[in-house]
Amino acid sequence: MELNHGGRAPHLFLFLFFSSSLVLFDPTSAICVPRNYSSQSHPQLPTPPSPVSLHRSQTPPPPPPASHISAPAPTIKPPPENPSPAAKTPSTSPSTTALIPNGDTNVVQLDGLKGSLFSRPFLPFPVQPLTNPNPGLKKLCDSTDYPSLCVSSLTPFMSQKVDAVSLLIPAINAATQHAKLSLAAASKLATAPGASEGLVAALGSCKESYNDALVNLQSAAEAAASGDVGTVNSMVSAVVTDSENCEDAFEEESPLFDYDDKLRKMASNCLAIASLVN
Repeated sequence: MELNHGGRAPHLFLFLFFSSSLVLFDPTSAICVPRNYSSQSHPQLPTPPSPVSLHRSQTPPPPPPASHISAPAPTIKPPPENPSPAAKTPSTSPSTTALIPNGDTNVVQLDGLKGSLFSRPFLPFPVQPLTNPNPGLKKLCDSTDYPSLCVSSLTPFMSQKVDAVSLLIPAINAATQHAKLSLAAASKLATAPGASEGLVAALGSCKESYNDALVNLQSAAEAAASGDVGTVNSMVSAVVTDSENCEDAFEEESPLFDYDDKLRKMASNCLAIASLVN
């Protein structure tokens, strides 16, 4: 190449130099780094999260599995309190209900017979005088040997007419009901645990006496209905003997003493009323 061709050689050399510089130098990768730059004094900034990761971080966490979810404890309400029922009266024993006329409460129930055979837990209640007895009945019973027993035993059988004729059969019926109750008591005692052979035998005699008394009272009631006062006196007097025969069957104190004593007194009142019949 010649250097004297119009001075073009220097210009061509400069053109080639700048062209090669532009090719070798990438302007997009040029970074200005300060002189005092240090990686320790200028830590690298965190990379901003991508749109995808940002969207995931804002999504609420899924609910825990059903097995880990604890439901609130249910509130158990107590059942409504029912109003206390009205106090009920004690039921009457079937064994005595059929034997007591019109709910007569002058005798005790037989449920306690299995206790001591001689403690008399089943004996008749003492006769309590009525506060306001019928005046006619009271006047009639005052003629008997046991007026309080007469009033209490005849009150359940009261009728509109009060005289010796109208009350003689009721008096016999009251004695009949007590004889049935006495028979039930003897039968109950005979089957009680611990009863000795001698006691069972004596109670058997009492059962026979009570059965005889029932037969005699039935005959007396029939005689009273027909106006046969003489037969009434004979049959009722036999009832007194029947009650005494039961007592004689025991070598020791009779467990049926109060039953026999009351039956004897009721028979005595029947005789007193029969004596008033004209």
